[in-house]
Amino acid sequence: MRRKGIKKAVSIVLVLMLLLNMLPMTALANDENTEYVYLTASYDGKFLEDKNGNPVAHVQVPLAALEEIDLNNYGLSEYLYDKDGDGEYEVTALHLDIYIHEVICGQSWDSVTVEGSPGSIYFNGGLFGYETANLRYDYNGAFPVDEEMSELYGYTWGATADRIVLKDGDFIDVGSYSCWQFYGDSATGFYHFADEKLNIEHSFDADTETALDVKLIRSYSDWNDNGNAAKEPTADFTVYYGKTLGNVEGSVTTDSEGIANINFPEEGTWYLWCDGGRGIDEW
Repeated sequence: MRRKGIKKAVSIVLVLMLLLNMLPMTALANDENTEYVYLTASYDGKFLEDKNGNPVAHVQVPLAALEEIDLNNYGLSEYLYDKDGDGEYEVTALHLDIYIHEVICGQSWDSVTVEGSPGSIYFNGGLFGYETANLRYDYNGAFPVDEEMSELYGYTWGATADRIVLKDGDFIDVGSYSCWQFYGDSATGFYHFADEKLNIEHSFDADTETALDVKLIRSYSDWNDNGNAAKEPTADFTVYYGKTLGNVEGSVTTDSEGIANINFPEEGTWYLWCDGGRGIDEW
């Protein structure tokens, strides 16, 4: 949303947080000829840190880099996936996991314990440095459903990393928790910034003369209801902003409709984020 007639432009980088975890939104100057996907990782409401101490928050990865990853080199040939049967294997979230683990986190894939079978891959510890398999993930703001497996078994089957085919603009959020009961928390889900129609947004254009209204929502996908996602405005929640992620220069509280009304003091790129909550149930 761009205000006309104002010279001082503000590019808003939205850093999303996960409920029970933290998620980011970022606005980056992309090469229009390059396709990207994004991943966020967190633990108990805090971003994981990469090999340089930076948050793994909506990390941008070129799809071309993922195409260079050969699963055969990782002993993962059984997880090669040709969804459309055209003889060419798809680029999946498994490729993205490998890239984030090795390139961004600077860890060896040998530290990851992979179990399961095609369509049911299971990271039993080690992924991104997580000690256990106590993970939750969303794909483009919703629980990913594997329609093929769901039809086969007659009930909702979550799409595992080897079956989530990636395309330009896709984003994946991965959260790990110290409590194994997180999935039963009545307020589980992910926080996102959204437009007036509750469509998830990763960037806004604004100006320094007029306050920007940004809606904070919680997206909840019911694992037992075909992964259907509900989006709810989040009231009375603190949204932070700063010129760099994590460096707080100001904050506002969302109103009853989940709106954060922010006046940016100067032009440039600003980041918005909030701390991940742990739900409303006791852990």
